[in-house]
Amino acid sequence: MKKILYISLASLLLSTAQGASAVLVSDTFDYSNGPLAGNGNWDRGVNSPAADNPSDYITVENNQVKFDWTTETPINNVVRNLWSSDDQLTTGSAFAIFDITVTLAPSVETNVRPGFLSFANSDGAAQRGYVGIQAGSESDTFQLGVSAASQLGSNFDFSNLDLSLNTSYTIMIGHDIGSSTTSLWIDTTNPSMTPVATSTS
Repeated sequence: MKKILYISLASLLLSTAQGASAVLVSDTFDYSNGPLAGNGNWDRGVNSPAADNPSDYITVENNQVKFDWTTETPINNVVRNLWSSDDQLTTGSAFAIFDITVTLAPSVETNVRPGFLSFANSDGAAQRGYVGIQAGSESDTFQLGVSAASQLGSNFDFSNLDLSLNTSYTIMIGHDIGSSTTSLWIDTTNPSMTPVATSTS
């Protein structure tokens, strides 16, 4: 069964250092319908299996990103590099803000790879916390979580908050460089609010 996720992926990325903040990148995804890779500064991730075609899973449809996967297919990445090895953030925090609508929650098998966004260094070698989804505790719901270990579902720390399918939510992901902690907020962009899930890498 196909698992379908519509997201405005990393539509706004902010960094903060010593109290200052700056918008590093924003994206309205106003590209022609088709594969996300090759549009703007989006490219195919180095961790994607060679036989995996990104256009089959991560596409743009009407100014949104459509992320489609099955339980047997490894996640294939489409990435937008923001920092070179010489100018990565070394202090403060980085935040990604985007809207998400889930049309069908994934199954709960531990081999599901539900991660769809992560902070990483410039070559992708140091993942700083995946964000992923799983089925909720009630029918027709889903839950969001973060993982500091891998994209496998068994490694995620999920919020126990059941979210409704076919409903738009504003999501904020924050990574604190000093503590290597990634946090998840739902329907707030205020980092002083208590996150619904955290994970330390």
